[in-house]
Amino acid sequence: MATIQTIGQINKLVTGKSKVGPIPKWKFPHFQEVRYERYCQSQIKKLRKAYEGILKPELADLSQEANEQLTGDSRHDVDWATKVQKLMAKMSTSFPSDKALGKAAKITFDGVAEWNNKEWRNVLRSAFGVDILVASPDLRPLSKAFVSENVSLITSLKDDTFKKIEGFVNTGFANGRTVDQITAQLENAFDVSEHRARLIARDQIGKLNGSMTRARQSKAGIKGYIWRTSGDERV
Repeated sequence: MATIQTIGQINKLVTGKSKVGPIPKWKFPHFQEVRYERYCQSQIKKLRKAYEGILKPELADLSQEANEQLTGDSRHDVDWATKVQKLMAKMSTSFPSDKALGKAAKITFDGVAEWNNKEWRNVLRSAFGVDILVASPDLRPLSKAFVSENVSLITSLKDDTFKKIEGFVNTGFANGRTVDQITAQLENAFDVSEHRARLIARDQIGKLNGSMTRARQSKAGIKGYIWRTSGDERV
């Protein structure tokens, strides 16, 4: 298939014009971004729901056990910290497997790739006035890297959230904090994690779209481009 340069040369021979038409703005895949944001945040929401159904109902009893053990009045065979760990392990079953996370990331990748290709064809059509076909880049390495990185990012976010939960509970009980105080810390931890999930999704979709655009332009023989923002309220 021809490169942009050779297409331009052909266009000059046929029309006598060396310049291409106005280049439209390459639109950002906002729909795919929002959909992935919701997916990433939904994983933290699942953890919050698991916490509300598994750990939160036990906090009052755990607090009493911790107080008894710390004052030497405990008659329990298992310490409260071990019970917290077991409850946390039960909560972790609500989180999807790496395979499920990878599948969701691949679906997201394919959606962005489809959008990116459509925008690329729109740019070429506007520039040359007709639908033209140029060589497409091999996106398989990019797909593999995107899936791997996103599985790692979401899993790490889950692990960080769990560490905060366990830390707030254990430290809180050890320092004599009330259940209400600990609960407030845990709710804040979930809020922070949901916000981080949203930022991860935005960052990943932006990087992916940019990488695809560069790959298509490079394959077409374009040696430079003008960087533009996504055009929303964040910039």
